[in-house]
Amino acid sequence: AEWFRLARAADPAARLLLADSPPLFPGRNPHLDALIDLLRRAQALKAPLDGLCLQLHVGAQEAPDPADLLAAFDRLSALGLPCEISALDLDMGDEALEADLLRDVLICAFSHPNLRGVTLWGWREDAMWHPGGALVRHDGSETPAGTVWREWVLGRWMTDQRAVTDASGEVTLPVFLGDHAVTAETTDLRLSADIRVEKPTAIEVHP
Repeated sequence: AEWFRLARAADPAARLLLADSPPLFPGRNPHLDALIDLLRRAQALKAPLDGLCLQLHVGAQEAPDPADLLAAFDRLSALGLPCEISALDLDMGDEALEADLLRDVLICAFSHPNLRGVTLWGWREDAMWHPGGALVRHDGSETPAGTVWREWVLGRWMTDQRAVTDASGEVTLPVFLGDHAVTAETTDLRLSADIRVEKPTAIEVHP
């Protein structure tokens, strides 16, 4: 708790996150239990924690079930701290299995209301500590995991819509959270704006 207080005093604007690598698997989980106990004690001591970073490094024979991942996310979320996966790599020795597990982890994280983001611990085969978890091979070709990332993160979960306003000049569109570039055009006018949607809400954009 004192470390975090010193960090807050040194840089009041910094996000103060605690990072750990708890196994998110079924059954008794002493590591996860100990992490939750540590966080509760830190909170009781008024440590200025802004969130929790989970490092998820998965090797052969360690693939978690999606239900177990969600159960672990639920337990951690009960602490009231935003969570994110800050280091993810899947090196299972089986490209098809790696792709399936990446898809499942991404869906679990994307669907959980307290998971704020996923950061891969590398993406190129020739620049990773576990090359088997790469999205792109040494020769530049895409791995099955790379296809999953492109299709889900850059495809299904990206907002790319066009619409025509009604007679009053209004249009309503559902969008994913994140940063958006909005452009409105008439026959003689073109306006653009960048907006950020950080939580489920209704946002109005005016010229």
